[in-house]
Amino acid sequence: MSLEKYNKMIALYEDAEIAVLEGKEFNMNGDVLKREDLAQIRAGRIEWERKRSAFMRKGSRFTYSRFN
Repeated sequence: MSLEKYNKMIALYEDAEIAVLEGKEFNMNGDVLKREDLAQIRAGRIEWERKRSAFMRKGSRFTYSRFN
């Protein structure tokens, strides 16, 4: 998965969180999320942020090579 995909998923969860905090419903993958789903939405956002962090740590590793 690319960094762009992680960012897109996090943004989707942020949009859902904002919508339900404003008293609106939010459609995600065919599911209608409401205020009572706020804990689930936040947990999903946190999970994707964790996955993105792990991806970025993994991608930031580099090695040095010495050529003679």
